[in-house]
Amino acid sequence: MYLVGEQFPYISEVISELQLIPAQLVNGLPSEAANIYLDSVADLYTQHDPDQVFLICEGKLAGSINQREVFYMQEGDIVGLRQGFNLPKCKYSSKDPIELIPYDRKAFFEHIQADPARQTLLTKYLVGYAAVLADGLSRLTPYSDKPATGFLQAKAGDTIISEGEQADHVFILMTGRAEVYVRGVKVGNIYQDEIFGAMAMFTQEKRSATVIAKDDCTLTAVPKDQFINLIQTHPRVCLNLMENMARRINALNQKLVSPDSNDSASSVGIMS
Repeated sequence: MYLVGEQFPYISEVISELQLIPAQLVNGLPSEAANIYLDSVADLYTQHDPDQVFLICEGKLAGSINQREVFYMQEGDIVGLRQGFNLPKCKYSSKDPIELIPYDRKAFFEHIQADPARQTLLTKYLVGYAAVLADGLSRLTPYSDKPATGFLQAKAGDTIISEGEQADHVFILMTGRAEVYVRGVKVGNIYQDEIFGAMAMFTQEKRSATVIAKDDCTLTAVPKDQFINLIQTHPRVCLNLMENMARRINALNQKLVSPDSNDSASSVGIMS
């Protein structure tokens, strides 16, 4: 058996060793019927006895779960061990010719149980393929280290970020309120759960505004290189960021139609 996708050399070596085991498991066990020759098969266990297991002599079968091909079983593999255990359905199919040797399921397991050596071999076979599947899963799952966020405390009146400075963090306001100034003029407020400081990250420019704590504030500071990781591991952060952008666009639209409107009354959601 091997997984769909790239195979690494050391995994190929493990698979080659595991494929030698099934022939040893059925050694001395009479087959239930003559070999089965199929030009193709859409679903092996809808066309053949579900109380059988099959040793593949030639060809390969694709194993599909939830209508997605996950692995292939090839010459030397034994098919159908998972049948009868109330596990999620696995469909075995092939578009090419295949030759199978059928064995009665009950007789197969009785044959295994009768010999401690065969029990050990079956355990090695199952554990080995569990390791192969775990290795494949590890390659499908993106590596994600927890973002190195830190908590900051700001007293009322403290400057959190300054206009013109380099942007090295994105901030999330956890508690309190803050005010946004551009060239000394207040242009908006920042409230709890809002994200700010991201605009400079996106544009690779210096800070376009100064943010000053209006109340005592607690903030989360996310380093620049961890911000994308934070969005990936905490989707709510991405949603908050989009909400802030929407509020900012809405506030700018209001300014266009009402030039005399009170900017400080709006949550601009500045992301300087």
